[in-house]
Amino acid sequence: PTIPPATTTNTYLVGHEDFYVVDPGTPYPEEQAAMIEFIKLRTSGGEKLKGIVLTHEHEDHVGGVKCLQEAFGVPVMAHAETLSRLPRIGGQTVEIKDREVLELGAAPDGSGDWQLQAVHTPGHAVGHLVFRDSRYGAVVGGDMASTVSTIVIDPPEGHLATYLNSLQVVHDLGPGCFYPAHGPVARDGQALMRKYLAHREGREKQLVEALGQKPKSTPKALVPMVYTEAPKELHALAEGSLKAGLIKLEEEGRAKNASGRWSLLDD
Repeated sequence: PTIPPATTTNTYLVGHEDFYVVDPGTPYPEEQAAMIEFIKLRTSGGEKLKGIVLTHEHEDHVGGVKCLQEAFGVPVMAHAETLSRLPRIGGQTVEIKDREVLELGAAPDGSGDWQLQAVHTPGHAVGHLVFRDSRYGAVVGGDMASTVSTIVIDPPEGHLATYLNSLQVVHDLGPGCFYPAHGPVARDGQALMRKYLAHREGREKQLVEALGQKPKSTPKALVPMVYTEAPKELHALAEGSLKAGLIKLEEEGRAKNASGRWSLLDD
């Protein structure tokens, strides 16, 4: 279960001889059993599960963590901010620092020194990490971007200016394929990052126009003016992202908040 319009969360197995499970999100016993069985098939052939890696701690990314750790006794590995927010899981945890490298051993083509580099990309979540592989340039991106929807930036944990900077960081990694937590793979990761940056820029322009037309508005009142394409059942989710946009304008000295009613600073 995840935030609509996405309906599923992807779990990735990254590696060949040595591998990691990234974001085992399912809480469903039948899916957890299938995941465990598949990993057992891989390890029975001599491959080694090294750990459970998390991009961040949101519920749709961690639902299967406990069962996997109990089944295989491997550590849960994540940014310190993510580990501090996890429900108690009982097993070993390992902090992953920004730009830390996880060794993958030999790549499928036989080349050695294959690595997975963690990159801290906060904004959606404080401890969010993406992982770039050294052989193919692929990025396992968590909730940095989706190929079926936009990403919710929900204050206070979500921070729009920080997220935009993280999008640029991922773009500058020069990703080839981008593997999102929601939706199919994007073959051109840099193009996807540019698309997201342009989308956020356009949304900000809509927000500024709405504030100009209707000063001293609440975020709830602004949602249908800014998110004109969103169905009413998604307005509550959109309100969180709209608040993030207002906070960014306030931080830049372009908008002001008076008792929950927002206006452009010139008004």
